[in-house]
Amino acid sequence: MQTVAKAAKTITSGTFAPADVVEALDATWLDETLCRSWVLLRLHHRGAGCPSCGEGITAGQRERFFGLKRIRCAACGKYFNALTGTFLSGSRLDMRRLVLLNFLLGLGLSDSKIAAIIGLDTTNVWRYRKRAEEINHD
Repeated sequence: MQTVAKAAKTITSGTFAPADVVEALDATWLDETLCRSWVLLRLHHRGAGCPSCGEGITAGQRERFFGLKRIRCAACGKYFNALTGTFLSGSRLDMRRLVLLNFLLGLGLSDSKIAAIIGLDTTNVWRYRKRAEEINHD
């Protein structure tokens, strides 16, 4: 709601342009659960399992796994979450900001503009851009 108030203060006419949307848009406009589901289903499109031994998760572990909670593999005993063993392993970015970051990268915005919209340091945006480029070139 704070974003809407911020955007409303800058209204100078009864129209808006794409640049106005980019200026007003931030992660608060996105639903965390929807973003998390979208990301995790793409990461685990072949099914969720232990990154160490490949054993699938149990039905009882499914909710915790997709809630980004740590679970224990029934086969090998290792602990992991839905990001372990993926290119997002160790990421502290919430899923809304992650989706928005990727969306803005896809639009070709500069790192400084993306950093301002998402509330990250420009260096972190640059690092994520490089990581994404490496992943997409493999």
